[in-house]
Amino acid sequence: HTTDGGATWVEQTSGTTGDSFYGIEVSGWSNAWVVGDLGALLYTSNAGQSWTQQSTNTIHTLLGISFADRDNGWAVGDAGELIHTGNGGALWTRMPSGVSNVLFGVHFNDVANGWIVGENGLILRTTDGGAVWLQQSSGTSSALFNIHFLDRSTGYCTGANGAILKTT
Repeated sequence: HTTDGGATWVEQTSGTTGDSFYGIEVSGWSNAWVVGDLGALLYTSNAGQSWTQQSTNTIHTLLGISFADRDNGWAVGDAGELIHTGNGGALWTRMPSGVSNVLFGVHFNDVANGWIVGENGLILRTTDGGAVWLQQSSGTSSALFNIHFLDRSTGYCTGANGAILKTT
């Protein structure tokens, strides 16, 4: 945790032992979710002073998480795992991603429009909140780890072997 723009950092404890965390989503000044090993998903509503474990109903490691608003979130991970919440994480349910690839990153601009990236250059896109995912051509076979869209058209991906992709 930092309060000075990253000049200094203070370690905060999650209250769990043995878990590694791979993804984080922050909403406002006080709400954050982290995802990790074997379906671990923790939430804080007080800027990390305390963390609560949320049940994900999966044993797959989760690698990325994105919230479109305070209620609607998606997390992705190993073996094509995709989970969704519509109530801020009180209940997470599994959704079909349509793939078995490792999914590393997810980003939603709003509750309808989202993207997922994964191994072998995989990019998936939804325009209906994740009910249907369509594969998009990335032009690479490198694993893609992170994705972010500025709006519905302009987005960036990063990945293995120096991959940096942009779409307009």
